[in-house]
Amino acid sequence: MIEVLFTVQQDQFKAYPSIPTGLDLVNENDQYTHMTPLDDECEVEPMLDVFTFDEHYEKNERKYKQIRKTILNETSDDKYESSENSSSSDNEDDQKKNDVNEEQTFDDEEKEKKEIIIDQTETNLVTLRETICLTIELSVDVKKCAHELLQMNVHPGLEIEVCQMILDTCAQKPEYECFFGLLSEHCCSLRKEYIKSFEKVFRDQYKIAHRLESFQLRNIAKFFGHLLCMDVISWKVCNLFFSTQDTG
Repeated sequence: MIEVLFTVQQDQFKAYPSIPTGLDLVNENDQYTHMTPLDDECEVEPMLDVFTFDEHYEKNERKYKQIRKTILNETSDDKYESSENSSSSDNEDDQKKNDVNEEQTFDDEEKEKKEIIIDQTETNLVTLRETICLTIELSVDVKKCAHELLQMNVHPGLEIEVCQMILDTCAQKPEYECFFGLLSEHCCSLRKEYIKSFEKVFRDQYKIAHRLESFQLRNIAKFFGHLLCMDVISWKVCNLFFSTQDTG
């Protein structure tokens, strides 16, 4: 490779001209070399930065086209003008097509918005509950289980389903397991919105406490007792309790 480079240098780079033949448009006799020494003073010509109105613009433009035709060896300006006209017409056609496509896209989006399908069978909700239940049952570590539950990308407003499934799984156990209390505590520490969800679940369970079996009632009481003692949920939920005095 190095030998090839030395060979090219010895040939004075004849195979690699500084100016390709297709770009060498000006004859050597017509070429003028501009020398700009760094030490010499140069004319600033500030008036070149100021716009001046040309009263003979069309005449000067025709002269410029004639000079350009001479340098570039163009036969006429018809090709240039025709290309400009064709390009402008193509641009107009493209713009019209883009406008039509945008209108069609907008109409399609409007149709999609109008055709929103509501699943009355709650299939997605049932699938979510099954996934939550399996995640809890197959988990051993509390923190890992909490992270897996929070990474399910539950839609806003469905956090209560996660809380309810944790409680239901806890209630079905023969004996209370501290795993569920610690799991709920860890979820609430990571996502504050779960605190209100557990408080709502507490109120809902209190209203249907008379329907529960004795072991379910015991597990749920220990579960919420853990959350109250650890200050995970507010003690304000106890405003549901009231005492009565027997007069009989």
